[in-house]
Amino acid sequence: MKFRGGVGAWLVCLWLVACGGILVWKFQAGLPIDTDIQSMLPETGKDPVEREAMIVAGKTAAARAAFLISAPDSATASAAADDLTKRLTEGNLFAADAADASTTGRYVFANRGELLCERDPKQFDQAAADRIARRAMAEVFSPTGIVNSDLLKQDPYLITTLLANCLPPTSAAALPETKRLVSGRIASSAYRMDAQGKIVDAFTAWRDAWAPKGVTAARAGAVFHADAAAQRAQNEMTLIGTIGSVGVALLFFLAFLRISHVGWGFLLVTIGLVPGFAVVLLMFKTVHVLVLVFAAMLIGIVSDYAVHTLATGPALNWPTAKARIAEVGRPISVSMVTSCLGFAALAMFGVPLFQEVAVLSVVGITSAWAFVMVVLLHVDGRPKRGEVYRKWWLRLERMRDGVKLPGWIVWPSSAVLLGLMAYGATQITVLDDVRKFQPRPADLMAEEHQLTDAGYGGSGVTFLLSQGATLEEAKQNQEAALSQAPPAARILATTRFDPSAKRRAENAAAQSILYGPMLATHAEAIGLDPGFTPEHAKVDARPPGWLTELEGHTDKAVFLIAPVLDAAGWPGPTAGATRLIDPAAEYSAAFAGYRDYSVLALIAAFAAAIVVTWFVYRKVAALTILIPPILAAVAALLVPAAFGQPITFFSLAAALVLVGTGIDYSAFQWEGGSKHDDTWTGVAVFIDAATTLLSMGLLALSETIPVRSFGLTVSVGIAAALALSHIPRWAAQRDARRNPTRPPDGQMAGET
Repeated sequence: MKFRGGVGAWLVCLWLVACGGILVWKFQAGLPIDTDIQSMLPETGKDPVEREAMIVAGKTAAARAAFLISAPDSATASAAADDLTKRLTEGNLFAADAADASTTGRYVFANRGELLCERDPKQFDQAAADRIARRAMAEVFSPTGIVNSDLLKQDPYLITTLLANCLPPTSAAALPETKRLVSGRIASSAYRMDAQGKIVDAFTAWRDAWAPKGVTAARAGAVFHADAAAQRAQNEMTLIGTIGSVGVALLFFLAFLRISHVGWGFLLVTIGLVPGFAVVLLMFKTVHVLVLVFAAMLIGIVSDYAVHTLATGPALNWPTAKARIAEVGRPISVSMVTSCLGFAALAMFGVPLFQEVAVLSVVGITSAWAFVMVVLLHVDGRPKRGEVYRKWWLRLERMRDGVKLPGWIVWPSSAVLLGLMAYGATQITVLDDVRKFQPRPADLMAEEHQLTDAGYGGSGVTFLLSQGATLEEAKQNQEAALSQAPPAARILATTRFDPSAKRRAENAAAQSILYGPMLATHAEAIGLDPGFTPEHAKVDARPPGWLTELEGHTDKAVFLIAPVLDAAGWPGPTAGATRLIDPAAEYSAAFAGYRDYSVLALIAAFAAAIVVTWFVYRKVAALTILIPPILAAVAALLVPAAFGQPITFFSLAAALVLVGTGIDYSAFQWEGGSKHDDTWTGVAVFIDAATTLLSMGLLALSETIPVRSFGLTVSVGIAAALALSHIPRWAAQRDARRNPTRPPDGQMAGET
């Protein structure tokens, strides 16, 4: 058949080729897949400083990784630890704490005259000074002590070693000689799949090499949980995508008996995915791994367009492209617009994950729609065995038309559905706790407990946030808050290592006790000249990297975060510019608020659908098109609740998607009901629903709560939308009977 798609067809093809080129380019550069749970979380919208601080704190906590190595003997343990450190640090991917130790030591040594173990300089009295002197004496004359005269001349009280032990909020317990701890920071994001792969591959290779020698290791760190989540998402994507693709292929073949039509269906799905991902990669720095899972829903949505378009061939005996556009162009366009509105509404919530899903879906759906309208309808001509395919399709129509459910099935089933909805309304529970959104592997949790028992403190998720107009002000606010914390609280605070100028002066003044009359006695006791004066040589010492990571800023404020490893029951400061932040609680509260906003978004989406439907059909009766998706959305939320499934923000997001997909079925049923001889629409709509259930519905199999909640809601809603789609068909038939002289909708007077 000669192709006559025109300029529009060539523009669409050019657009697809350009998007394909972008995708190839991005893949070659390394696809930036993100597995960070924070990308699933909404912007809190409360305080930009708090939001930015939570991001910084999250990155700081996620960057930590540790390994507890166990071996048959001390030499093997040391060799294995050295080998693991070497493997991890190759390529500057991992910075071991041991490497930071010298930097931290030089920094503490350079600032020793202005640092105290006590949080309050007033606590540094004569008794504290005496304890320091006695400790230094014990260290000098200890057979295991490493002290030389040069060090004593500069630091006669060995304050540097004292500070190195007291300033950190935690220290590892003494390990048995057969164990070693390797800990440090990941240089790249722990939520980048490429970084995860390098860390996990290095550890796996090390473990395989040392396992025959009896060496084992326990791991701790977000990178390992992120890798497990990524693997789970990839497995789910493979399972859902495979089942959905095979199911859709079988449905297409059973409907049309043509391999070419199966190919058209998959081509249209590809046309939806390629531009969608290309634009997402251009707009966002990374793509969340769950977007790959949610992408499976495009299989069902986009394949609907292929089903209706290709069905007009055998159903209507392959009329001209113009006639086929007149048949399906309007309902497909209404479906496209309302589907895009539903997905676009997802972007309103400020959730990075849903913003990516919205862009992917809107771009993908419009690209597929454009391809159908200006390309597919022009190339799908009458085949050589056209009569055979037409007879098969007509047989499907007769089979579908022959299915008549008696009243004794319809009414009791309807009563059961209404009963479930009513019962579900009384059993509604909600789930906003982000800590329950992703299952945490039991083996990794057990390994983390081993490291905790060994004294590894890790990095706290809860943190103390101190802010000010300047860094100095932020430091003073943090120091004021720390003075309220109980002594047992373990907090990694910047000002313990880098105090404010005011506190530095107070600390130096407090230490003057050491350098007054008691200095001569102490100097003589350790073998120095009684008239000795300490040498305060300047040491060029930069703050260690882990310390600078605890600082951040916005346009209006400078802030410090202090990871809290153990708050000892402290609720946080009672006043001031410092507060205790629990990100999980903050995000959970945000999700609770966004559930309320999503209801407003649903109302807005349906309002927009009313406007679109009225603009297209200009009939009050046509508004029955909206009844199925509205009832389907309600049923999709209440029926799962009847079986104990909680409603989440993601359930309501799925209800937004049902706006478009439900209107798809209803619009075609309305169009079919307005034509006296229509029998093919019912078959096409049934295939539509089946393909959607085989794509979006399969998301209910996911172990991740957001994905499962989304898929379960869609599954129930699609089934309800299909069953209720006969309402607009009946309304159209009634409208046609009332206006027998009017041409059917979409047909001008005089046309046949």
